[in-house]
Amino acid sequence: FTSQYGTQTVKNIIFSGGSAHMPGLIPLMSAQTGIESTVAHPFELLLSDTKTPLPTDREAAFSVAVGLALR
Repeated sequence: FTSQYGTQTVKNIIFSGGSAHMPGLIPLMSAQTGIESTVAHPFELLLSDTKTPLPTDREAAFSVAVGLALR
């Protein structure tokens, strides 16, 4: 990244997909890279008053589905 964009820096790494929920992934990547790492939260763009409960425990696995639905 730095070889292509020089002065630009990465400030946050966002993991999505089912693999984002691997135990220990986020702390490991933060420690190895020194960059804040988080799991994607695609449902935060949706209305919070939905009648169907949203699966927030494995939310990142639905990133593509939510993106396609919003499109």
